[in-house]
Amino acid sequence: MTDDRRRPGSTGATKGGPSDGPVPTFDLYAVLNVRPDATAQEIREAVATMDGRLQTAAARQRGGSTARQKRFNIARHWLLDGDRRRRYDADRARAATAVTTGRVRAGSATRGSSGAGWLRNPLTWAGVAIVVVIVAFLALRPGGLGGSGASASAAPSASAGASQVAVGSAAAPSPRTSNPPGCPTSQPPAGAAGQKELVTIETDLGNMAITVENDLSPIAAGNFVALADCGYYDGVVFHRVVPAFVIQGGDPTGTGTGGPGYTIQDEAVTTQYGRGVVAMARSSQPNSVGSQFFIVLSDEARDVLANYNTYQIIGHVTSGMEVADAIFAASNGVELPKPAVKMTTVTIANP
Repeated sequence: MTDDRRRPGSTGATKGGPSDGPVPTFDLYAVLNVRPDATAQEIREAVATMDGRLQTAAARQRGGSTARQKRFNIARHWLLDGDRRRRYDADRARAATAVTTGRVRAGSATRGSSGAGWLRNPLTWAGVAIVVVIVAFLALRPGGLGGSGASASAAPSASAGASQVAVGSAAAPSPRTSNPPGCPTSQPPAGAAGQKELVTIETDLGNMAITVENDLSPIAAGNFVALADCGYYDGVVFHRVVPAFVIQGGDPTGTGTGGPGYTIQDEAVTTQYGRGVVAMARSSQPNSVGSQFFIVLSDEARDVLANYNTYQIIGHVTSGMEVADAIFAASNGVELPKPAVKMTTVTIANP
């Protein structure tokens, strides 16, 4: 795979000069799955981790691998070098200021059109809509994909629990004082190789059957099945809905910040995302999966999720996807719906 980084001095240009070309307009930090305020060491570690993932045979054979590698190379080129990173950050800050003040960056208007012509371009609004969905889905905040692990105690105090419910869904159950008896308190055993489990989620809108395949992500699959088997998910809501993207649940506080009191080890994603896929939610930090999971509503989510490729896939909805659609419809387009649809019972059986 070609690396498009240029060695300093190889073209006679100074670092950060013409040889770098224009400053990238896409989010380089999102490509590396790090925060914009990440330290240089955190960026180096993220680069090393992602480089290893992209070089696997499975990653190279997956659709869009060339584009992902190119974006990674660009992110590595700009963020590993302090001068280039400062130039990129400054350009991002100027772009943000231009958006908030209504100014358009130089060159954004087409020749022969007014400065506001870009606003009338349907493709512009399509791009804005995609960005909004991606940001809403990946933002690390209450109700987002983050905070699914040990950061929220398995036995929160009453006062802490009350404040958490206020942030999230009004329909969330009262925070538990403890997990149900028999639930794991640390990473449970991985699922047995070659084995599948049938998980049925009952709701007031109907039932969904999920076939959990241990071979997809043995650790995550074993964790999900263990939590379902002990009754952990009974009474827990789908606290978050992203239109035409995912429904997310598995947090007993209903806020998006709760979890079982422990986290599990990361695993490589070895299959494609798409409608009906069930995967575990996590934050941007490594090994941060707890109990939260999501169900993908649309094949259009595939490329966005594959760009991150960190959400461990545990199985697929094999019947009842119309129920997942109904849960989305019941939200009336509200990301943190009130009331939220509850999982009344979640049961396990061999398929």
